Amino acid sequence: MNRLLFVGLACLLMVGLMACEDAATVGVDLVGEQGEPMVTRLITSRFETEQIEDVTGGTSRVLAGSVDDPLLGSLSAIGYMDFTGPFGSPDDSTLIAANILLQPNYVYGDTLLTLSLSITEVLEDWAEAGGTADTTLPIEAMPLTTFDFAASDSLLTIPLPESWITQYEGDIRGATFTDAFHGFALQTMASSAVVGFSRVSADLQLITPTDTILYPATKSLSSISRSNEPVLPPDRVVIQDGVGASVKFAFDFTDVLEEPLNGAYVRVFADSSQIQDTPANFVRPLLRDVFLQAMALTDEGEEVVLISVSGSLDEHGNLRFSSNAMRTLLQGAFFEPDLFDHFRLFPPGDANSINPLLIHTPTSTDKEPEALLTLSPSGR
Repeated sequence: MNRLLFVGLACLLMVGLMACEDAATVGVDLVGEQGEPMVTRLITSRFETEQIEDVTGGTSRVLAGSVDDPLLGSLSAIGYMDFTGPFGSPDDSTLIAANILLQPNYVYGDTLLTLSLSITEVLEDWAEAGGTADTTLPIEAMPLTTFDFAASDSLLTIPLPESWITQYEGDIRGATFTDAFHGFALQTMASSAVVGFSRVSADLQLITPTDTILYPATKSLSSISRSNEPVLPPDRVVIQDGVGASVKFAFDFTDVLEEPLNGAYVRVFADSSQIQDTPANFVRPLLRDVFLQAMALTDEGEEVVLISVSGSLDEHGNLRFSSNAMRTLLQGAFFEPDLFDHFRLFPPGDANSINPLLIHTPTSTDKEPEALLTLSPSGR
């Protein structure tokens, strides 16, 4: 895509955003004077699954554990956290204890079994920015400690061994802790559940006879993988946060070229009942936050995100996408078919989960992804 095309798109988007407040009501007054609006339904001309990079570095939740999901295969996660605090503290008293404080805020899998969390030191410095779910960090061969807990626990206080205190007490009092210490890796010992911990409330607690100091979590990353593939019903594909499973599709606008567009939305039919059909005491949270992204291709074939539209689940559990920016983009595509190449579904990464959603493929009768376009009768 050349520079002129991007400039043209920017102008179209600005005009569209200034012209209206609600995409669903665009052009209603004009249509009322000229006749009834005409709704055209388009189904996909291209549809395929794809793997996307899921950024987990710096998100608000860290995942750890593994789970054997009878529908979606075996999933595992390793969480990494690094902690930094004020140099030269606590006071000159001897450190008598050090604890990791974690607040569980997410569970995928069995909610009743006791989990054993292992804490292992990370061996080298690492950056969280841009860290993806397929990133792994080098760690010690043996864990520092293990800690048993229930997924329903609200706060974990995990004691660190005396050997860790002895190793780092001098660095904590000086200005070398950040250079000497690189964080912990969190893993579970059995395939019963993946648990999430709040990064915001995670602390390294240092205790002396006269003081208690909290070093907050300053870096986080989750490494997520799938070892067994999903066993899905016919005509379904899975979108799943964390493991990068998604889809892309396109519509053929040949029959609506140069038509005035008054409103538009894209609907993707989902099968929520399959996701919510779980064994006893097994929780599989439904993916509810999904973005529809319009993708253009550069002259070198690289993908560029033009717009990103937040979706909503309707009363039937299907995804619906609509916005002023999307209507303006589609109107532009009616006059310049090469304006963008395809849409893709993209789970947001800020919350960090492995939540799935099953969607119907184009082979599902009357449930293939569709674009509903409200066209003005003028010019037809």
